Amino acid sequence: GGVGGDPRRDGGDDGDGEEGGGEREREEAPRPEELSGVPGAAELPAPDRMGAGAASAPEIQEVCGEYVARCFFSKAWQLREAALLKAEIEVAAYVSERGVQPPRVVAAVARFVEVASKRERVPQVFQAATRLLEPMLEHVAPKCRRGDVAAALTGATASLTDRLGDSNARSREAASHALTTMAEDRQVGCAFVAAHLLKPLRLGGRGGGAGSRMPASALAKAKLPATQRLQIVHVLLESHGALEAAGLSPDAVVGFMNGVQAWTHPAGEVREAAREVTVQLWRSVGAANVEPLLAPLLKPKAIDEVRAAAESAE
Repeated sequence: GGVGGDPRRDGGDDGDGEEGGGEREREEAPRPEELSGVPGAAELPAPDRMGAGAASAPEIQEVCGEYVARCFFSKAWQLREAALLKAEIEVAAYVSERGVQPPRVVAAVARFVEVASKRERVPQVFQAATRLLEPMLEHVAPKCRRGDVAAALTGATASLTDRLGDSNARSREAASHALTTMAEDRQVGCAFVAAHLLKPLRLGGRGGGAGSRMPASALAKAKLPATQRLQIVHVLLESHGALEAAGLSPDAVVGFMNGVQAWTHPAGEVREAAREVTVQLWRSVGAANVEPLLAPLLKPKAIDEVRAAAESAE
């Protein structure tokens, strides 16, 4: 992470407290020691004062301290990135050296990821947020009860799934990598992530239900999120199979594809992703478990093509 532009100008006043506290805030000296280990920390300005954003995420302040929380909710993206880089450095140490209870660290990381997924528009800052998951899952999550980790990540997982429709490729890739990492981690698990991936798309209109037809505008909006979801589902089917226990039952997967009209979607990327998922499904559980689900939805010729691809050399 680097320091660029003029973060002082970007992170100015947010519209209240012009006098008194605001005067004191403008004179506050930066405390780079609070961001030790972060490249360029000495050049960063003081963060914005404690506002409603930071106050709404007490998990972050409790674990990382007020200064880091204020940085994360500052207007200057350099400060937001610095807060995330500092948290990444310290994730394991919060437990091993500072005695913070592991579930509290999981909750703080989950909050960082959820807030960034909903609000962060600078791709490299969003990427920094998603990178927090790996050290947390490696060093902290194993010290927690499995169900508690998944429960804490519910909001973050929903927000990451929504981010799969981002117009920025780097942000889509960061969200996809984060979701795949969680699915492959035994403290979270494939079934937990698959349940989010296979939920009907929220496109602001009808759609997602079997038998309903999406209007053209909704189909266009579905292109990116449907493609990304199906690509992740394909990866998970390869590693876990079409198992109910993995949240990847043939019924659930075919139902999602039908809901987004994936096989006949105007976008070639969606049709190709659907073809790959359908072939992998067939390979995983066999014709007897998949063909009856496809028969009402696909033309016989299309089913024959799936069969031929599934039965070809693995």
